Amino acid sequence: MEIGSVPAPLEWTHWPEAEAFLEPARKMGGFAEVIEPDEALWVVMENGELLAAATAWLGDGFVEVGLVGGRDHRRWLEQLDNVIGTAAKEAGATRLQAWGRKGWIKSLGALGWDVIGERDGITAYRREL
Repeated sequence: MEIGSVPAPLEWTHWPEAEAFLEPARKMGGFAEVIEPDEALWVVMENGELLAAATAWLGDGFVEVGLVGGRDHRRWLEQLDNVIGTAAKEAGATRLQAWGRKGWIKSLGALGWDVIGERDGITAYRREL
């Protein structure tokens, strides 16, 4: 399994697949775009096949994970979380933040994420680095 960020994501050959994985989260969260110019696209690949995609951006002391989507998250979620967390630390961040559906509580909780609130049916999560 390979996990990393994609330079120029809109030009990447797997962008249509990544966009399809992220679109449900975009709609749920009310985001205007799947990826903004200041966001990084993180992907999980296995044998040339895209398993998951996530967007993230660096704020003041934190990294916000914007959208996450894919299939069979039990196979890749912990590794993706570790890779993004390591990159966030290297960039000077002290925590990760995310908004998502309530269904992520168990999986993210097992990785050290805490629920910090809820708004309009969307749950806020945080993990200290």
